[in-house]
Amino acid sequence: MAEETKKTRTRKSAAAQTEKKEEERIEAPAEPVSSGEEAESEKDPVAALKAQYEAQIAAMKKEMSKQMASFREALAEAQKPQFIQVAADVEKVQFLFMAEVCDENVYEVGPNGMYGRIVGKTGTFYVPKSDLSRVMDTMFRLLMKKRWIVVVSGMTDEERAAYGVDYRLDEVLKESDFSRIIELGDGILGIYPNLCDGHKEVVEKRYFDAWRSKNPLVNRETVAELNRMAKNAGRDKNAFRTILEEMNAEQV
Repeated sequence: MAEETKKTRTRKSAAAQTEKKEEERIEAPAEPVSSGEEAESEKDPVAALKAQYEAQIAAMKKEMSKQMASFREALAEAQKPQFIQVAADVEKVQFLFMAEVCDENVYEVGPNGMYGRIVGKTGTFYVPKSDLSRVMDTMFRLLMKKRWIVVVSGMTDEERAAYGVDYRLDEVLKESDFSRIIELGDGILGIYPNLCDGHKEVVEKRYFDAWRSKNPLVNRETVAELNRMAKNAGRDKNAFRTILEEMNAEQV
């Protein structure tokens, strides 16, 4: 009996010790993870995401580079001399395209550009006189009226009058002047008053773009005189006036 009581007491003591150790284990703070293990657990997902992101960026850059190369090739091809072959024995009209458009602008002459394609502000093309009706759509006639398409040769005086291209003296910019309007400086003052409305518009827009681009050749004296000339021609709302207003605002 005494032996059995002793065994019971021993089992209770052992159980108590086990319970105490379990409580101490639970209450004790968790052992800190070593810095190496912690860094490793945090580094892996971040590094993986970073590598994935960098791979995506690299792929995007590569694709953009290919697209830019293709664009440059297409642009270079489009900017080749804009002439169409016309048989020498065919009576033809020579036209000059001079328009204040962006350098990437593309104008197709005739259906699907069958008589030429002009890229940028200027270009020459020829149309057989017998085919003029094929290019004389609404846009073509509008550009002729604005003198942004000019007949250089190939029409008689009667034909010019019929098409409304019997130009007055100096109403159309010379091709050499068209390309260097700003560089003419105050030389433009002797040209502007005689120009047609379409080419006055060209000069105004070229000056406005040059002013916004901070071209140092745009000066107040020339702009003020051009503004006076424009108002005398009935162009009260012109780009020169806007330029002068912005010049004045900058001085305030």
